[in-house]
Amino acid sequence: MELGYKPPFFEEWQRKHDVYPFECWTDDGYDPSRSNVARDLQLLAGMDCGKSDIDNGGFHQFFYNGTGVLAPEMVEWCERSGLDDVADVIRQAMSTLTDGDYPRSREDRLTALARFTVGGDRKHCDLFYQEHCDPFDQLDEKFFALLSNNGTRYHDAANRWLCETCGITELADPPKAEPSDGRGAAEP
Repeated sequence: MELGYKPPFFEEWQRKHDVYPFECWTDDGYDPSRSNVARDLQLLAGMDCGKSDIDNGGFHQFFYNGTGVLAPEMVEWCERSGLDDVADVIRQAMSTLTDGDYPRSREDRLTALARFTVGGDRKHCDLFYQEHCDPFDQLDEKFFALLSNNGTRYHDAANRWLCETCGITELADPPKAEPSDGRGAAEP
C-alpha cells in the first residue's frame, strides 16, 4: 500500500549514498578535511541533522545533545542557501546560550545550559512564572514557523542546494569527493 509520501530528493540521495560526514565535527570544532565528502555536502548533512534535533526537542535539546556542535555551520548553510531569517534565529539561540565564543564542546554547552535549570532539570513554565521559562521557547517557535511548519521551504532549499551548489541532479550521482576551493562544491 502506497502512503502517498515521497521523501525529498536530498533525503533519498543522502540515504542511497550513505552521506553522513559527521566525523568533521568534534569538541574542538569543525574540520572539513576530516571527511572525503565535499564541504557543501557536509554542510547540508549538518543542517539536516541539526534541524531534525531542533524539530524534535527545540534549541535546549539541540544544545544539550552532541548535535549542538553543528550550530555555526547551520548558520552558514542557511545564509548561503537564502534562509537568512532562519540563520538569524539560530544565531540568536547561540547568543542566548553564551555571550562569548560559541562552545563547540558538549561539556561547555552543558555548563552554559546549567544557567537555565533548577536542580538539574529544565524549568517548567506556567503563566505566572513566564519570565523564568526556558529562554529558547520563543526561538523554538520562530524556528518552527520559519522552517519546520512552513510547507516545503526547507526541503526546497535543501533540494536546490544539492542540485545547484553541489552539482548533484540524479539519484545515481555519486558524492563529489574533492572540494574545488576547500569551501564549496566539487569540481565536475
